[in-house]
Amino acid sequence: MKNFRLSKSLGVFWGTMMIVISIGYGFVYLLGTSLGKALGSTLDTAAEHKFTLFILAIICILGVMIGAGSFKL
Repeated sequence: MKNFRLSKSLGVFWGTMMIVISIGYGFVYLLGTSLGKALGSTLDTAAEHKFTLFILAIICILGVMIGAGSFKL
């Protein structure tokens, strides 16, 4: 098990970073779209919202899989 200590730590680090970045980007994305609607933007991007949030959810799930999968080494 000592042989894989670097691989485990890198997996946990990058898995955590993917989760934090996807949640942070999602928060900033929703904040920006909310402010755009509040300021009277007339751009209708309902389909793009769903697609972007779907991609962010996939990245977050991949981060969980990477972080948890590194413990299987």
